[in-house]
Amino acid sequence: MGGFESLLTGSTIKHLPLQNLAKLEIAVPQYAVQQRVADILSTYDDLIEVNRRRIAVLEEMARRLFDEWFVHFRFPGHESHRMVEREHGVLPEGWSRQTLTELADDVSYGFTASANRNIDGPRFLRITDIVDGPIN
Repeated sequence: MGGFESLLTGSTIKHLPLQNLAKLEIAVPQYAVQQRVADILSTYDDLIEVNRRRIAVLEEMARRLFDEWFVHFRFPGHESHRMVEREHGVLPEGWSRQTLTELADDVSYGFTASANRNIDGPRFLRITDIVDGPIN
């Protein structure tokens, strides 16, 4: 700690007295070394920002792909599927609407990301969203 211990007394230290702070010696690298460290950190910051933008693009692509396949029913090979009228709307032939209860063997509590009311991004279904069968 570079002489730090000699400035303090006692076994429990709650603060560093101002008069002792002025006596504290801190090793500082030469300016050229500081500049090189800053350049490296700046490069990493740039890479992180590029990756954030890439992630945002990929998330948008996934959202649009989901919409194409499961909202507009333009999935691979959709041209060969006839659309048929169902009770709750038009669906590709062979598709049906089912409740979560019909599809899942067991619905139980688990962990997800924090609940978020924003429309953008993935929505997480939590057990607290299921009230007496229907999903809120």
